[in-house]
Amino acid sequence: NENLLDELEKAGLREMDALEYYAKQKGNVFVTELLCNACYLYDASGHYIARTLLWNKTLTSLQLERNGIGSAGTQAIAKALVGHPTLRALNLSANVCGADAGTALASMLMANTVLTDVQLADNCMSNSTARVMTQMLHRNTSLLSLDLSSNLFTAEPCKDLCRALAQH
Repeated sequence: NENLLDELEKAGLREMDALEYYAKQKGNVFVTELLCNACYLYDASGHYIARTLLWNKTLTSLQLERNGIGSAGTQAIAKALVGHPTLRALNLSANVCGADAGTALASMLMANTVLTDVQLADNCMSNSTARVMTQMLHRNTSLLSLDLSSNLFTAEPCKDLCRALAQH
């Protein structure tokens, strides 16, 4: 990034020092919010986002609604978020996650105590996801908002989810 290099040189760093410093940063570690709704990122981008989450420890909000991120990309994001120290809001609504990714997200939420707002509406998640999300709600005490609307749940798993929410 030329602007960053110019700023570092003005601060007294030589160009080589500036390039070395920038390379060590792996990008902007000061970003706290990433808004990428409807950017057509698709599944492969989920893996890149997951890698970014491994080194960026300042992100507090990740908004990825309507991007076509599939099961594999979502599972990679879920794995990267297990111990993420700062992310509080995650929106993966209207992607094509499916049941396996839903299960991975529920498992991540069982371990993650930082996320408070999770939006997973309209993701083709099935009853198996609803069951695992119900189990997650019994364990996770930090989650304040969970949107699972417009998924493929039938009445019984929805009732179980509602009971778990009432106790949460």
